[in-house]
Amino acid sequence: MKIKLDENMGKCGQEILRDAGYNVATVYEQKMGGASDDKLFRLCSEEGLA
Repeated sequence: MKIKLDENMGKCGQEILRDAGYNVATVYEQKMGGASDDKLFRLCSEEGLA
């Protein structure tokens, strides 16, 4: 399962999910911090996450 974590989710949550075997991308890693919800939704849709 692919998951994108918003910027308010900490590194601990990311590590827990990755350790559990999830494919986790973060808004922070993709340099999308501060992006509008609409922009993030479009990105997730393009990545097959929505």
